Order: sequence, then structure tokens, then C-alpha cells
Amino acid sequence: MERRLEKPIIRITIIALALAGAWVCGTLIRAHGGEWAEGSGGSSLLASLCNSVTFPSARCEEVVESRWGSVDFSIGMRRVLVPTSLIGLAYFLSIAIWFALVPVPDRKAGRIRAAVLTALSLGLVGSVFFIVVMAVSLGAWCPLCVIAHLANGLVLVCALRLHIAGHDAATDRSASGREASPYIAGRVATALVAIVVSLTGLWLYYEASSTAKRYWREAVSFENILNQLKQDETLLLDQYYAAEHVQIPSRNDAVRDDRNAPLATMVVFSNFGCSACSCFGWQWQRMIEPAFKGRLIVDHRHYVPESADAVTDNYYESPRERHMACAAEAARLQGGEPAFRAMHNLLFRHRKVRPEPDYADLAERIRLDVPRFLADMRSDRVRRTVQEDMELAAQVGIDQAPTVFLNGRRVPDLCLTSRAFWERMASELTKAQLRTASRYQAKH
Repeated sequence: MERRLEKPIIRITIIALALAGAWVCGTLIRAHGGEWAEGSGGSSLLASLCNSVTFPSARCEEVVESRWGSVDFSIGMRRVLVPTSLIGLAYFLSIAIWFALVPVPDRKAGRIRAAVLTALSLGLVGSVFFIVVMAVSLGAWCPLCVIAHLANGLVLVCALRLHIAGHDAATDRSASGREASPYIAGRVATALVAIVVSLTGLWLYYEASSTAKRYWREAVSFENILNQLKQDETLLLDQYYAAEHVQIPSRNDAVRDDRNAPLATMVVFSNFGCSACSCFGWQWQRMIEPAFKGRLIVDHRHYVPESADAVTDNYYESPRERHMACAAEAARLQGGEPAFRAMHNLLFRHRKVRPEPDYADLAERIRLDVPRFLADMRSDRVRRTVQEDMELAAQVGIDQAPTVFLNGRRVPDLCLTSRAFWERMASELTKAQLRTASRYQAKH
């Protein structure tokens, strides 16, 4: 009974050791990807061993980043850099699959047993080589690497014991006249196919993951550069003042603060179906207006590119973006700028509603006269206001939303989301206004 249970127990032990080795190698692959340095990998159980006070001399990242941490070779014109830990992961995964699918071969399958033991012995030679490299060449050691190599040594010990147990079982079958299992060839073929498929999938996943991480790092690097540029006030002001001055007629209902003379007029062309316009709408209220301390005239215009070239007089044939623009203008017509702002915010919150938001409900929320509001949305006056904005956008060469003009100059895209730019502009315009006022007082 004990001999009958011995082989399954040994096989399960080998599979467990192989999975443990694969887990360790997978953790090391994360170090190759730079995730430990970014703080996302250092919290795992295994990665914490390299940062533990128990092993103050451990330098895992130094080992991983050494010349022995990767295998560099070329495929045609392409250079391929494969982490050693990825090779280890493939090795341990192959062992787990093999011993999970293939029973212990009998004496007639001596070549299979010899091939398996040879592969495991070569794996152990590789483990010994890397341990020597860490001790002699690098002068640094990695606890995770040591754990993986120890697991590899234990796998070979268990495989040898399994080989002996299989040999004894085959001897018993031969003495008792029982035949060996006829399914060994099929099991071997199945295991080989499973290993090939698994390793191919592992490589494709690693390639896709590495490519995605590379693109992500490039995007983050580009974003960091943009953030630095957004803090360069001299560059931002140069870009702004380099823009051509455009004459944009103001609306009679533009917002004005009679308590203080306005510092600037900002004309914003936006589209209620545009996500960037929605983001800028919140930035305008939370970043730009506070910088000007209420001394900014904000004139909202509508830019609906879908219907700029093919305008219809029929309200019901107009696109949803034009309907939303009409809703905002109808709110302004009835309740002035406060109503427009309230409707402006609601429309951006509901811009993803399909086919269209419930305009009557939105008007009721901001306490407008709903029948009048719906009638104004369809009125010639409101339609004409939206159409004039679209024609003006075409005249001044607007090709995207949002597009912002400050005192007649187009604000570059780099400046739109820069707090430094808006605060500097507010400061510059305040100083200019004070100088003008001083000169006026000196003359009188």
C-alpha cells in the first residue's frame, strides 16, 4: 500500500515545487519590468524578501539588471532580450505540465526517462552556474533566485526517487506477468503539445505585456515633459503672444462684473458632445475664474462640426449636438447667464445619454418655465444664435473644440490646462491695468 501511494505523492511534490519555482520566476519578471522600482511589486510576499531587514545584504535588483539577468540574441534583424527569469518560468511550467500529464514510464520507455532526467540535470547545472556567478562574479545575491535554484534541486531529487520507484514497480509488474500501461506514448504526445502551446502563449503574453509597458512608459515620459512645459511661463507667454489677433464681436449678454473693470474677455467655442470640452468646462470654473478673481468676461460660443457644412432649417433634422446647443441658449434666453451656466453643467453631465437628454427634466431641475423653454429651443431666435456661432467659427478658422480666445488671441493647446499660464496672464493684465490707471491719474 505504501509503495502504491509513493509515486503519486512524489509526483504531487514535484508539481508543487515546479509551481513554486514558477511563482518565484514570475515575481522576478516583474522586477525586469521595473515594477519594483515603481512600488507596485515591492508589496508582494516574495519581493519583500529583497527589502527585508532579515537579509540586509540582498541586492535583487542588482542581480536582475546584471548581464546575467537577461539573454541577448538576434532573430534576423531583430534583437531580442529575454529575461533569465522568463526562461526559468518556462522551465518550471514545462516540468509541472509533464509530471501532471505523464505517468512514470516503465523500463521499456527508458529513453523517455533518460531524456527527462537529463533535462532536469542540465537545469540543475544551470542553477549551480548562476549561484556561482552571484557569489564570484557579481558579489551580490538574490534570495528569490536562491529559492528558485533550491526548488530546481529538489525537483531533481524527487525525480530520481520517482525514477527508482518506477523501476521497482516495473520490476514487480514483470515478475507478476502484468503488462505496462499502453497509454504512455499518447500521454507523452499530449504533454509535449501542452508544453508547446503553454510556452507559446507565455511568450506571446510576455511580448504583448512588454510592448504595452514600453508604450505606457513613453506616454508617461511624454506627459512629464508636457507638465514641465506647462510650468515654463516664458514659453507659454511667447506661444500666446505669437498667435494672430482675431476680432471677435462680443455678445450683448456676455457676463460683466460692474464692481470692477474686467481684465480680459475669454471666448470659448465648445461642443456639448466633446469630452475635452467637458473637462475644460470644469477647469474654467475651478482654475481660470479664480485666477482672475471674477474680473473675466466669459463668452460661450457653439462649435458643431457635424452640421457646419450642411445646415438644415428643420429643427427635427438637426444633430443632437445642435439640440444641446439650442437648449443652452434657450436657458440663457430665459434665465440669463446663471441659467446658462446651470444648463451648461447639466448638458455636459448628460452628454453621453442616447439618443438625447430629457431637456424638459433638465429645465425643471434649474427651475425654468418648461413649456417656454421647449418653445425657445425650437425658436428662430435660438437657432439663429447657434448658426451664427458656427459661421463665426468657420470664419476664424476653428477646426477643433474646445478653442479659446483670450483678448482676441487664440490660446495654444499647451496653455489651456496650465494653471501657471492663467495665473501669470491674470497677473500681467492686472499690472497693465494698474499702469494705465496710474498714467490716467497723472494726466488729470
